[in-house]
Amino acid sequence: EERNYFQLERDKINTFWEITKRQLDESKALLRNKDREMEDMEERHQVEIKVYKQKVKHLLYEHQNNITELKADSTLTLKLEQDEHRGKESDLRKDKRSLKIQLKELELSHEDVIKNLKKQHDEAITALRQDSERHAKELQAKYEKKMRF
Repeated sequence: EERNYFQLERDKINTFWEITKRQLDESKALLRNKDREMEDMEERHQVEIKVYKQKVKHLLYEHQNNITELKADSTLTLKLEQDEHRGKESDLRKDKRSLKIQLKELELSHEDVIKNLKKQHDEAITALRQDSERHAKELQAKYEKKMRF
């Protein structure tokens, strides 16, 4: 009976041992599966990071190209605008010079006209004065002549 008890105990222990050993193997298998899953996930994560880094690198390259292109365009536009501005400024300066010359010519022309008018006026006044003096002398001579008679 005691022997039977020990055999039962041994069988229980062996069964417990087998069950525990199986559970341990299942847990190790589960752990290996989880490790593989984590490695796969880490690998996918690294691939995604690499893809995103490539995208960022590409976007930065495009951005730099756009900036360079915009700088070149703006520099060209600025140069064209400056050239156009210089041309307009030069034209305006020429127009200003031309108008000043015309104004000076008009002033000189008006001065000549005024001189001629003054000269004509002086000549007319001189002629009127001479005519008036001649007329006065004639009248004086006429009255002197009448006074003698």
